[in-house]
Order: sequence, then structure tokens, then C-alpha cells
Amino acid sequence: QDKMMIKKAYFLNENQIILATLGNEIMVYNIDSKSWAYKKHIGTSVFSDFCINEDKNKLAATDESGIIHILNTQTGESIKEYSGENLDNIYQLAYFAGKVIGAGQDRRVCVYSSLSSYYVESSFLVYSVGLSQDGKWGAFADGEENDIKIFSTSTKSEKALLKGQKSTLTQIKFVEENYIISSSEDPEIMVWKWR
Repeated sequence: QDKMMIKKAYFLNENQIILATLGNEIMVYNIDSKSWAYKKHIGTSVFSDFCINEDKNKLAATDESGIIHILNTQTGESIKEYSGENLDNIYQLAYFAGKVIGAGQDRRVCVYSSLSSYYVESSFLVYSVGLSQDGKWGAFADGEENDIKIFSTSTKSEKALLKGQKSTLTQIKFVEENYIISSSEDPEIMVWKWR
């Protein structure tokens, strides 16, 4: 077996693991049969991130091109591509309720759905994003002080600005609509109640 540069992995179910390599390949491995369900190369750029939706039937994957690929998790079949809102590398994705948001090197937070697309500008590189499970609220790392800005994905309006994170954000997760957990490059994990 060739050695692979695995960048990220998720359990799809008890028998399947979905993996992404630095070389921008998405693969599903069947544990019971010790075989690959598929291997799908999704682009020529270096892989950045992928995430799966709440039903685990679709995944969003991105790379240094700024394009987001939506794939069927069971077959690897391409469903659609989103592009145009980011000009460069997307560091991180979140995917819920048919919406995908991305954290951009170009200081943009892209928001895509089947109905619309737009971006929200930040004053600094955006390293991390989060999305509520109903898709109504987005969050992103905003500015050099590592603040977390929460906004409405339908109106684009800012709803809260959370201050106090001490170093570069690595994860923003909505536990419930009004609770967020964030982690950064320091040892602390922070829990926020934003409304």
C-alpha cells in the first residue's frame, strides 16, 4: 500500500471512513471488507479542508483555488461546484442546512447556497468559520485580535462580536444556536453564550 499524506478524516458510519489527502483526493474506506469504495481526485490545487453535512450524504471540499466542490459521500460523484466569491485559498469550511461557508485567505467569508452566493469582508485573514445547524447564523475569525463575529446568513448583518480569544482561531463550533465553542493555537477552549 502506498503511503498517503492524510490531511483529514471522518467516520461516515460504523464501517466507513472518509479521508482527504494533501494531494486533493477524497476516498472512502470500508473497514469490514478492507477495501476502498472509491477514490476521487477533485483538483490540481493543494487540498485545504472538507466537511460533511448533517445527513452525511454530501461533502464540501476546497483547496487553494478557492473553488468548493460538493460531492456525494457514497459514490464520490460531483454534484456541483461553487466559485466566484473567493479569489484565493479557502482555509476552512462549514456545511449545514444546504449552506456552505468558507474562511478565505483573501479576507472574505464566502456564503453559498442553491439560491444565492455572497461574501462578507474581514479586516484580516480569515482562518476559521462556523455555521449553526439550521444555517441561520455564521461565525468567523475576524481581525488581528482573534475576535469572533456572528452574522445572519440571510441578511448579512452582524449580530455579535465575541472578544477574548488570545491566539489564532482554529475551530468555531455551534453547540446550540446561542452557544459556541472555539479553540485556538493556545491550550484554552472557550465556551460562549452570545445571546
